Amino acid sequence: ASEVNFSQGQIIVLETTQLINRDTGQVNTELRTVTYNLNNVFLGESFINTVTPITESQKFPPPDSISYTKKLFALVDIPPSYSPVAPYQEDIHQEHFNTAHPVMKLTLNRDASFYPYKELSYLQLGKVSVKATVRDITDVTVQNNQSLLDAGGPFTPFGAVPAVGSTFYLGHPEIFKKNIQNIFVDIDWQDAPASFNDYYGGYDVSALNNESFKMSAAALAGRTWHELTPASGFLGLFENPDATETNAIQLSANLGFPKMESLEAVGKFDNSTATGFLRFRFEGVLNGGVPVDGLSAFGHKEYPKLYASVAIFNATHPDDTPLAFPNEPYTPTIDSIRLGYDAQAEFIPGTTTGSGKVFHLEPFGQYEPGDAAPFIFPEFSSEGYFFIGLKDFSPPRNLSILLQVAEGTQSQQGLSAAPEVSWSYLAGSQWIALNKLALLSDSTEHLKTTGIIEFSIGRNASMAHTRMPEGLHWLRGQVVQNTGGVNRLVRLLTQAVTAEAVLPVEEPGGEAELALAPDTIKKLVQKDAAVKGVSQPFASFGGRDIEADDSYYQRISERLRHKNRAIGLYDYERAALEAFPSIYKVKCLQNTLSTAAPFDIAPGRVTLVVISNLRNKYAVNPLEPKASSIELSRIKAHLEALVSGFVGIEVENPIYEKLLVEADVGFMPGYDPGFYGNQLNEDIKRFLSPWAYEEGQDIIFGGKVFRSDILAFIEKREYVDFVNNFKLYHILDSSRITDSDSLFEDEYTALADSAFIIGNAAISSTFVVGRPSEVVVASTPASILISAPSHRIRVLNTGEYECEGGFEQTGIGFMFVGINFEVGPDT
Repeated sequence: ASEVNFSQGQIIVLETTQLINRDTGQVNTELRTVTYNLNNVFLGESFINTVTPITESQKFPPPDSISYTKKLFALVDIPPSYSPVAPYQEDIHQEHFNTAHPVMKLTLNRDASFYPYKELSYLQLGKVSVKATVRDITDVTVQNNQSLLDAGGPFTPFGAVPAVGSTFYLGHPEIFKKNIQNIFVDIDWQDAPASFNDYYGGYDVSALNNESFKMSAAALAGRTWHELTPASGFLGLFENPDATETNAIQLSANLGFPKMESLEAVGKFDNSTATGFLRFRFEGVLNGGVPVDGLSAFGHKEYPKLYASVAIFNATHPDDTPLAFPNEPYTPTIDSIRLGYDAQAEFIPGTTTGSGKVFHLEPFGQYEPGDAAPFIFPEFSSEGYFFIGLKDFSPPRNLSILLQVAEGTQSQQGLSAAPEVSWSYLAGSQWIALNKLALLSDSTEHLKTTGIIEFSIGRNASMAHTRMPEGLHWLRGQVVQNTGGVNRLVRLLTQAVTAEAVLPVEEPGGEAELALAPDTIKKLVQKDAAVKGVSQPFASFGGRDIEADDSYYQRISERLRHKNRAIGLYDYERAALEAFPSIYKVKCLQNTLSTAAPFDIAPGRVTLVVISNLRNKYAVNPLEPKASSIELSRIKAHLEALVSGFVGIEVENPIYEKLLVEADVGFMPGYDPGFYGNQLNEDIKRFLSPWAYEEGQDIIFGGKVFRSDILAFIEKREYVDFVNNFKLYHILDSSRITDSDSLFEDEYTALADSAFIIGNAAISSTFVVGRPSEVVVASTPASILISAPSHRIRVLNTGEYECEGGFEQTGIGFMFVGINFEVGPDT
């Protein structure tokens, strides 16, 4: 709004005079003020000003008790040192606001103890009031009847010989551009006497006081002078009872003429001036509206006669007590003058009532909500969003995008309640939802697996918008809740299609030939001028090799054995491996509940734990091979058709339990600590999880790992000199176990996602809680012991090792030649 446009000032008040409850449609009456959780930003002439909200004791004017319960306040104090608040200019601010007025930005303070978004999100703006309380404007234009005056130094506003009707003009554009409520003029007079009654005691004047000197005020607008003089009478020039104090003049300025928003500056006042000036005219010396006898103005007319009369009397009456000469008449001289005002504007968002606008700030831009009574803050109805920018796209057009996801990165909770992803595209400032007809296909099944999504984008998709960066067409995917159920997105490629391999029956191919490595396909068999190029970014998937004789006989034998019915453990495992070549290993647990809970006995329930095959898989964690939720669902559906209806089946990924090594290590001379520190970390990972690095290595369920085995492995490295403070930690996912699990008592296992906080740092794998283990045993039948992604290796240089505590541990594994012992000649 234009009311916040000022060059000098102090306080801005943004007041929502009417808040509407979204659910009831009624004006809200219960909201408490949340002023102190708002950050306020003003756009200045050349840069952005960030302003801290003022405190409770600094509020001005203080809101009354009704305002506290019915309105939302944002009060800020703008120091004089800040850049002037100025109209929005795109070439300077570059934030794409569709307005020529100054902009005030309000954002929630994320560091506040109370974050009020939830409380405010359901409220709509019915009416907004912007109030500006501006004081101490000094860059004013001052002029009297004779000439322009220098407002920066002492000047005589009514001239050297003031008389009734003498006038001075005070000019400034701001008070004529806004809805002014009050005008304030603060005047400091130079060398003014404290009491004019005493000062003019030598004059033949009666009943004189400081307020006897009167002036009138008027404002020029539309070439017409509008009186500002209060109905109670003229304005006093001086403060009563002490004229040496600042005279604070307040003028009521509820003027009926329109704002002159185009007024940028004022020059010299003359007969052609149409607006921009206040006029102050000296009206005389009055008491109760009646002229004071003996003083027409400030005594400049009377003084010569009085002085001569006293001089003649003293000369002609030498024997009498001489009369005191009258004081020289006081010439009103202003030492400093300051202008201020109160301005207020009201507007109803989404309508033409008032000139203000409301913009919603979003993470990547802003927009102007078109509806009446918009929400206070942007509404984010979904838990998660992600955005895709398209370059060189020309709608209307179909668009196919290949989305590569890191399969198996869903949370455990997401597997049980996988969310749906809805899509929309940006048209102007509106997101247009893509319905089922516009979403032509989705082989990712809501980003559960890598695949292609084909969209039909409408003609109204645009590149000119403010909600997102300009120059691109934008797609938005959103998930209402449970974002952990969506796999992590790795890569996006447009112009994607699916090609199916066709192999002649008479040309059997081996398994290696069936799975095509990335970049194998580089061109079309038959060239097409419309296709610029062909690329194969990922390895092929699916398909089956032509069955060899040995495989055929084995499959038939197994089929005759279980007769396509799953009864024993072996039947479940072989049926899953036969139907899903992408699965490397299966373990069947009878009478067992899902691995998402403690392993309780559950008659009639079967849990299959499957390990995904890492071959030709990309963007996966090799330490934790996991099948996608889609694959788990397909395996479950396949097996349910083979079992009795009284059997409940769950298909899960394994429980991966990490082993974390902590040690102080010294290297042999000549080995670079930086390089071999990383090398040791990789060697430990290879030792604990060999399948992630070498093809053909088996992944084993359960088992145990001895601390001494890992220590011996490290000591055998050719670059390792010594190892101290060696510890082995067993890290579990706390969602898989309960507090009553005896594992804590026996193994002192640390939790990977502990909720404890020290300062601002969460305790995690870099800050271990618990005691180290001598032997780590897998906690469940579905568990696999794996290496942590990074170990805590501290490289020591010669002489850096120091024993901690008041005692030393001794014995095998704790004492080392060169550290605990020195070998040399006797001394």
